[in-house]
Amino acid sequence: GAHLAAKTVIVQEAAYHSAGDGTEHMLYDAIGSGEALVFQDGTVTPAVWRKDSVYDRTRFLTTAGTEIPLNRGTIWIIVVPPGYVTYS
Repeated sequence: GAHLAAKTVIVQEAAYHSAGDGTEHMLYDAIGSGEALVFQDGTVTPAVWRKDSVYDRTRFLTTAGTEIPLNRGTIWIIVVPPGYVTYS
């Protein structure tokens, strides 16, 4: 019955492909870049995510290219297929 909460929620769009194991499992491409939405402090910021290699961390940037400072605390990231991130 407890409520779940996060300081920041990020919707990250990434390409995907079949896991090839005979199931419906999909594998998302975590290396590269794509669109995102960052929800924190009651606002939503259209963003771009970027991860250059397996050893780098994923960075979330404004559409102008400035890194978005994320709030301390719980951060939830959901990865979705291309076409899911829209903002107007």
